[in-house]
Amino acid sequence: MALKACKECGHNVSTSAESCPSCGAPIKKRRSGGRGGGCLLGVVAFFVLAALIATCEPPGYQEQPTSIEPSKPVVPVWTSRSQKDQMTGDIRGVALSPNAGPTQKQDFPLHNLLAWLNVNCSGSREWAAIGFTSPPNLIDDETRDGYNLIQTRLRWDSTIHETTLLQEWGSDFLQFDEDAVAIQRIQAGETVLLELNWYSHGRIYFEFDLTGSSAAIAEMRRICRGQ
Repeated sequence: MALKACKECGHNVSTSAESCPSCGAPIKKRRSGGRGGGCLLGVVAFFVLAALIATCEPPGYQEQPTSIEPSKPVVPVWTSRSQKDQMTGDIRGVALSPNAGPTQKQDFPLHNLLAWLNVNCSGSREWAAIGFTSPPNLIDDETRDGYNLIQTRLRWDSTIHETTLLQEWGSDFLQFDEDAVAIQRIQAGETVLLELNWYSHGRIYFEFDLTGSSAAIAEMRRICRGQ
């Protein structure tokens, strides 16, 4: 049993007594768990402070993006390649534009029609043509021995030129009558719009992107020179 001195008379009194048996003064008892309660409050205060510090952003902090922005679509450009004549072994160079469909959607059987520009070389000879996934069936043409002459218009950037195209009967290609002029305009331009008067469909337009044409034609020429 623990004892302590009475504050009034100094008599030793049991800590469990309600009052001093000598003078009757009340005995103040120590609160149970007082120190433990203080420790608990300190622990709680520590964790609250730590949580507040964790949520604070340091100066200059910027939240990192949670998603990656989609990359910009790649614009297709001209390409070049070599072709070998299996009969003669001669190497031909070809520069090709990206495929282009009609500027307005067409009904069957032209709903999947595609066209492309191509520049070709074999040795020192060069020529330009327009290829199609289906043979062009055109009007406003003049029939010659083995081929048709088509009078039409092309708009090179903002300038419109009357043009003659040649088509061998049943061919998928229309060849430029003035190859050198066409190749020069292809190299110098940004876009070209082709107009064709298609049988039973009226006037159909194809717009070709000339981006990268000059570099592709230069590579085509290196192929033909054997470099």
